[in-house]
Amino acid sequence: ERFTGNHRKITFDGEGFFQIEKDPDRPFYVYTAHVVTKVLGTSFTIRAFQKEPEVVVAVRTGRVSVYTHNDAEDGNAALPETILTPNQQAIYSKPTHTLSRALVDNPQPVVSKEKLLAIHFENAPISEIFQTIEDVYQIDIRFNERLLAGCRLTTSISDGGIFDRLDIICTAIRATYKVEDTHIVINGAGCGR
Repeated sequence: ERFTGNHRKITFDGEGFFQIEKDPDRPFYVYTAHVVTKVLGTSFTIRAFQKEPEVVVAVRTGRVSVYTHNDAEDGNAALPETILTPNQQAIYSKPTHTLSRALVDNPQPVVSKEKLLAIHFENAPISEIFQTIEDVYQIDIRFNERLLAGCRLTTSISDGGIFDRLDIICTAIRATYKVEDTHIVINGAGCGR
């Protein structure tokens, strides 16, 4: 309510969690010494200390756009922005002047705890389980559906974090997983009988 004009802008140094009310007519901008975060309505954390070599913007809910001050100052109408969705973070390296995207260290569910506790699978196809995990965390999971088509599992995903769940699921179907950028890749030979 204190902001005037078509934009809501603040300058920030340090670490803070922001929960921004949606107002499409007045986007919210957070300026640090090196990056700009543009928000329409979301919750996110920014870690931007002058003496640290990186600036990190991590999204909890919603969606943000991150770009460097240099891009903004160039007057570039089509900014080379990095779009972040839940459980993603942008990392700006001050020494190399590069902006990269990755998963946050500890992804959190984007559904209510009640809904999470109600999720249970009985002899379900692994593709259904992976799709549900994608929906719960809004993280892309990639796997060879043909190779894993014979894999079925009885499990729940309410205990532990996403990586605990994936450890258990992958052990059960004799597969492995790794994080690549903002998605998770599952590798396995299948569940032959």
